[in-house]
Amino acid sequence: MTKSRKFLLKTVYFFPFGFLTWMMPNGFQMSLLGISFIAGIAIALFFVFWNLFEYEKFDEIHVDDFLESQHTVLIDCNDANWNRVKKIHNFQDAKVERISTSESFIEYQIDQRIIDSVLQVEKINDKIKMTIKRKYFSHLPDMAGNYRTLKKIVNQQFSIAD
Repeated sequence: MTKSRKFLLKTVYFFPFGFLTWMMPNGFQMSLLGISFIAGIAIALFFVFWNLFEYEKFDEIHVDDFLESQHTVLIDCNDANWNRVKKIHNFQDAKVERISTSESFIEYQIDQRIIDSVLQVEKINDKIKMTIKRKYFSHLPDMAGNYRTLKKIVNQQFSIAD
Protein backbone atom coordinates (compact mmCIF):
# COMPACT_ATOMS: atom_id res chain seq x y z
CA MET A 1 0.00 0.00 0.00
CA THR A 2 1.36 3.42 -0.90
CA LYS A 3 1.45 6.46 1.35
CA SER A 4 -1.24 8.14 -0.78
CA ARG A 5 -3.62 5.20 -0.43
CA LYS A 6 -2.99 5.05 3.30
CA PHE A 7 -3.66 8.79 3.56
CA LEU A 8 -6.99 8.40 1.75
CA LEU A 9 -7.94 5.35 3.80
CA LYS A 10 -7.29 7.14 7.10
CA THR A 11 -9.30 10.12 5.83
CA VAL A 12 -12.24 7.79 5.15
CA TYR A 13 -11.83 6.30 8.66
CA PHE A 14 -12.00 9.75 10.24
CA PHE A 15 -14.87 11.09 8.11
CA PRO A 16 -17.63 9.82 10.46
CA PHE A 17 -15.86 11.46 13.39
CA GLY A 18 -15.63 14.77 11.50
CA PHE A 19 -19.23 14.49 10.25
CA LEU A 20 -20.60 13.84 13.75
CA THR A 21 -18.38 16.52 15.27
CA TRP A 22 -20.00 19.03 12.94
CA MET A 23 -23.56 17.67 13.22
CA MET A 24 -23.80 17.35 17.01
CA PRO A 25 -23.65 21.06 17.95
CA ASN A 26 -25.75 22.14 14.93
CA GLY A 27 -28.39 19.42 15.28
CA PHE A 28 -29.34 16.75 12.78
CA GLN A 29 -31.08 18.92 10.19
CA MET A 30 -31.46 17.47 6.72
CA SER A 31 -31.08 20.94 5.18
CA LEU A 32 -27.51 21.13 6.54
CA LEU A 33 -26.52 17.65 5.34
CA GLY A 34 -24.37 18.95 2.44
CA ILE A 35 -22.50 21.42 4.63
CA SER A 36 -22.04 18.73 7.29
CA PHE A 37 -20.65 16.34 4.68
CA ILE A 38 -18.10 18.93 3.49
CA ALA A 39 -17.24 19.82 7.09
CA GLY A 40 -16.77 16.12 7.90
CA ILE A 41 -14.31 15.76 5.04
CA ALA A 42 -12.48 18.94 6.10
CA ILE A 43 -12.19 17.81 9.73
CA ALA A 44 -10.96 14.35 8.68
CA LEU A 45 -8.40 15.88 6.30
CA PHE A 46 -7.22 18.26 9.03
CA PHE A 47 -6.67 15.39 11.48
CA VAL A 48 -4.84 13.20 8.94
CA PHE A 49 -2.68 16.11 7.69
CA TRP A 50 -1.82 16.96 11.30
CA ASN A 51 -0.50 13.41 11.74
CA LEU A 52 1.05 13.30 8.26
CA PHE A 53 3.54 16.06 9.00
CA GLU A 54 4.78 14.25 12.12
CA TYR A 55 5.32 10.99 10.20
CA GLU A 56 7.07 12.78 7.31
CA LYS A 57 9.80 13.92 9.72
CA PHE A 58 11.13 10.34 9.63
CA ASP A 59 12.54 9.54 6.20
CA GLU A 60 13.36 5.95 7.12
CA ILE A 61 9.82 5.00 8.22
CA HIS A 62 8.46 2.05 6.26
CA VAL A 63 5.23 2.46 4.26
CA ASP A 64 3.52 -0.20 6.40
CA ASP A 65 4.24 1.86 9.52
CA PHE A 66 3.15 5.15 7.94
CA LEU A 67 0.11 6.72 9.73
CA GLU A 68 -0.05 3.74 12.11
CA SER A 69 0.61 3.41 15.81
CA GLN A 70 2.21 -0.05 15.55
CA HIS A 71 5.87 -0.27 14.59
CA THR A 72 8.41 -3.08 14.45
CA VAL A 73 12.20 -3.20 14.42
CA LEU A 74 14.61 -6.13 14.32
CA ILE A 75 17.91 -6.20 16.16
CA ASP A 76 20.67 -8.81 16.27
CA CYS A 77 20.01 -11.61 18.73
CA ASN A 78 22.92 -12.16 21.07
CA ASP A 79 23.30 -12.43 24.84
CA ALA A 80 24.34 -8.80 25.25
CA ASN A 81 21.31 -7.47 23.34
CA TRP A 82 18.90 -9.81 25.14
CA ASN A 83 20.28 -8.63 28.50
CA ARG A 84 19.73 -5.04 27.37
CA VAL A 85 16.14 -5.93 26.46
CA LYS A 86 15.63 -7.16 30.01
CA LYS A 87 16.77 -3.74 31.28
CA ILE A 88 14.43 -1.62 29.13
CA HIS A 89 12.43 -0.86 32.27
CA ASN A 90 15.29 1.55 33.08
CA PHE A 91 14.39 3.64 29.99
CA GLN A 92 14.90 7.31 30.88
CA ASP A 93 12.26 9.02 28.72
CA ALA A 94 9.14 7.27 30.07
CA LYS A 95 7.96 5.04 32.86
CA VAL A 96 8.25 1.41 31.72
CA GLU A 97 6.69 -1.52 33.54
CA ARG A 98 7.23 -5.19 32.75
CA ILE A 99 3.88 -6.92 32.20
CA SER A 100 4.92 -10.48 31.36
CA THR A 101 8.05 -12.43 30.70
CA SER A 102 9.15 -15.85 29.50
CA GLU A 103 12.36 -17.34 28.13
CA SER A 104 11.91 -15.84 24.66
CA PHE A 105 9.23 -13.16 25.14
CA ILE A 106 8.94 -9.99 27.23
CA GLU A 107 6.10 -7.49 27.28
CA TYR A 108 6.38 -3.97 28.68
CA GLN A 109 3.87 -1.19 29.24
CA ILE A 110 5.16 2.29 28.44
CA ASP A 111 3.32 5.23 29.97
CA GLN A 112 2.46 7.88 27.39
CA ARG A 113 0.67 11.22 27.73
CA ILE A 114 -2.80 10.04 26.72
CA ILE A 115 -2.89 6.33 25.83
CA ASP A 116 -0.22 3.93 27.08
CA SER A 117 1.76 1.75 24.70
CA VAL A 118 2.77 -1.90 24.81
CA LEU A 119 6.27 -3.02 23.77
CA GLN A 120 6.51 -6.71 22.86
CA VAL A 121 9.97 -8.21 22.54
CA GLU A 122 10.40 -11.68 21.07
CA LYS A 123 13.39 -13.84 20.11
CA ILE A 124 12.98 -15.11 16.55
CA ASN A 125 15.90 -17.24 15.28
CA ASP A 126 18.88 -14.88 14.98
CA LYS A 127 16.89 -11.62 15.52
CA ILE A 128 15.06 -9.92 18.35
CA LYS A 129 11.75 -8.51 17.16
CA MET A 130 10.56 -5.41 19.00
CA THR A 131 6.98 -4.30 18.32
CA ILE A 132 5.37 -1.26 19.90
CA LYS A 133 1.68 -0.41 19.66
CA ARG A 134 -0.96 1.52 21.51
CA LYS A 135 -2.71 -0.31 24.29
CA TYR A 136 -6.11 0.92 23.07
CA PHE A 137 -7.24 2.37 19.72
CA SER A 138 -4.21 0.92 17.95
CA HIS A 139 -5.74 1.58 14.51
CA LEU A 140 -5.49 5.37 14.98
CA PRO A 141 -2.33 7.31 14.11
CA ASP A 142 -0.44 8.65 17.12
CA MET A 143 1.57 11.58 15.76
CA ALA A 144 4.51 9.14 15.34
CA GLY A 145 4.87 8.95 19.12
CA ASN A 146 5.35 5.18 19.25
CA TYR A 147 7.84 5.27 16.37
CA ARG A 148 9.78 8.01 18.15
CA THR A 149 9.79 6.01 21.41
CA LEU A 150 10.90 2.79 19.72
CA LYS A 151 13.64 4.63 17.85
CA LYS A 152 14.91 6.17 21.13
CA ILE A 153 15.00 2.76 22.81
CA VAL A 154 16.89 1.20 19.93
CA ASN A 155 19.32 4.11 19.50
CA GLN A 156 20.12 4.22 23.23
CA GLN A 157 20.75 0.53 23.68
CA PHE A 158 21.14 -1.50 20.49
CA SER A 159 22.75 -1.84 17.09
CA ILE A 160 20.04 -1.98 14.43
CA ALA A 161 19.90 -5.08 12.19
CA ASP A 162 17.04 -3.90 9.92
